[in-house]
Amino acid sequence: MFPRSAPRVAALVLSCLAATLAQEAPSSAAALEAQVSAAAESARARTVLVVGVVGMGSGAVITPGGRVITNAHVVAGARYALCRWADGEQRLMRRLGIDYAQDLALLEPAEALRAPLTCFTWRGSEPSAGTWVLGVGFPGGYRGDDWPVTSLGRITGSTAGNRVNGVFDYDGALRSDTPIFSGNSGGPLVDLEGHLIGLNGAAEIERASALTIPEARIKARLDDLAAGWIVLPTGLRLNPERTPLLDLVYRSTDRIARQLPERLLAPGARQANPDASRPGPAEA
Repeated sequence: MFPRSAPRVAALVLSCLAATLAQEAPSSAAALEAQVSAAAESARARTVLVVGVVGMGSGAVITPGGRVITNAHVVAGARYALCRWADGEQRLMRRLGIDYAQDLALLEPAEALRAPLTCFTWRGSEPSAGTWVLGVGFPGGYRGDDWPVTSLGRITGSTAGNRVNGVFDYDGALRSDTPIFSGNSGGPLVDLEGHLIGLNGAAEIERASALTIPEARIKARLDDLAAGWIVLPTGLRLNPERTPLLDLVYRSTDRIARQLPERLLAPGARQANPDASRPGPAEA
């Protein structure tokens, strides 16, 4: 039999425990908020708006020399694109290689940089389901604001056999519930330490899921992209220097590409998403 004072002691202990938990919960929430804010701030400085001849999206800076990785469907059709940083700096970029099968393209500044740029570091491992992530980019395209938008979500798994618009191979892409929209294409997905996980490129409308090309797949193709190869959706590899017809096409689009600064600053400039109402995977 317990002494009469036992209920009072138990009540006091429970009261103290409740007070402790009440103090820890806001503290944990504040710590998470601070971590998310720091990761978002870091990622924004390394995320760019990408304006191509036929598309507009986002990109991730991956070298101090200013190389930017983005989606092929953002910069298709020309050898140049315009990139705009969060600080308002904009640079004409030369497209190196482009892989239409994997929906990847690599850009570098057309002119020498005055100083090295801040760039992403890779995570180094694929995140497991449940990992908190941040999507960063320019949903809706350019709105007169150079500040990238961030959205919070979690990894939910990976895809199997997905092909976007019947062209781009998203088999094995990461799937998350991070909200992305037209204009997020090519933008980074990062963990809460700000490390680069991959590139957002498509959305599964019916599942409300974002599809992200993972780090390992990007790294496996960086050498070919840096070497300037053009890879068609069929997997056929073309060397543009040995393909006169390609050179002729690009000469005609280079002039348009060099007018991109004026196009970007034109009132109402933005990129619509033609696939937004279509069920199934769509370009973001």
